[in-house]
Amino acid sequence: MSNTALINTYIKTRLELAGFPHGEFEWVVEALSGGIELDLISMDDPLYPKAVADRTYVSFYGPININNLIRWVDNGLLNSNGKDFLLESWAKGATLTLVCDNGVPQVKTNMHEAPLDREAMTMETVARFLTGKYNTLRTRLSDEIKHIYESGQHTRQFDDDEQLRYAVDDIMIAFGKQMSSPA
Repeated sequence: MSNTALINTYIKTRLELAGFPHGEFEWVVEALSGGIELDLISMDDPLYPKAVADRTYVSFYGPININNLIRWVDNGLLNSNGKDFLLESWAKGATLTLVCDNGVPQVKTNMHEAPLDREAMTMETVARFLTGKYNTLRTRLSDEIKHIYESGQHTRQFDDDEQLRYAVDDIMIAFGKQMSSPA
């Protein structure tokens, strides 16, 4: 397995556990890359200054699962009426997707045809909340993969996927995260 296997598996597992899309992601730490180079990061990306200063970056893309979204907003972001508007909008075809638009990772809102004002306002509120959650996790993952890189753990060789998953579990325990489920 390559030297990127540990970081790839770590990011995928963390995204999966956090309820975020984990099928498409890119990262870079120092000279080690998982799909992007530091000089290709857009200056419009809110994480650009940190990426340049720390020489590490993570981004991920894909559709948001409604069940995870409800779990995230259930902490008081929306009252019961707001959740009803969110669920109704979603049932009519509204979606939130993490995309890269002109080199900038962001949350894209797709509304169904002829949304009510309240539905549009609710989706806008949820999209702003999700943008903060998205960028916070991107920052945290960047810090974590930098630690993996600086500690030299990325150079470990694994005979099979099981060894790799155990190594990811060990790292997550060391970071104080919950143990991963098999990816």
